[in-house]
Amino acid sequence: IYLFRHGDVSYVDERGNRVADPASVPLTAWGREQAMATGKALAKIPFDRAVTSSYPRSMETARLILEGHNLEIEPLEHFVEFRSDESFRNRVFDLNDLAYSFRDAGKPGARYNGGDSFEDVNTRVVTALEEVIAEPEWETLALIAHGGINRLVIGWALDTGLATFSALDQNTACVNVI
Repeated sequence: IYLFRHGDVSYVDERGNRVADPASVPLTAWGREQAMATGKALAKIPFDRAVTSSYPRSMETARLILEGHNLEIEPLEHFVEFRSDESFRNRVFDLNDLAYSFRDAGKPGARYNGGDSFEDVNTRVVTALEEVIAEPEWETLALIAHGGINRLVIGWALDTGLATFSALDQNTACVNVI
């Protein structure tokens, strides 16, 4: 399993305002460069299956990384990023609250910025991942998702669950091999 994080995105518009729908943001020019460079570096990997989050940034990253592989890219809602509470996104807050949103992930009942439960998202992601793994039609999978989702997949691979979640990091367009 080659696990990728999507390329760079911007959650603010040209005027410096936060975007209304963070799920719909596309890659920036830099994000497209990152994805193309990653694809070039891994061009000889014999990917035979590609699964992504259903968010545009993940699908765009997948297309750029897997260009020339002649693969159908399968967007799966199960691999979308954590969602915060709507009121959290709309209020003025200390940027540290956003920067350290994952710090309490391993605590029972913890939620991502008042929204999704870390435990619930972990269950959703691990269940979907195990279903993909159980399907016999592939040998080398490209999974393109998000920083938080990738942390869950790595926690699954290490058998540490949410205990190591906040200790992991995922740069844009990074690759992890499981």
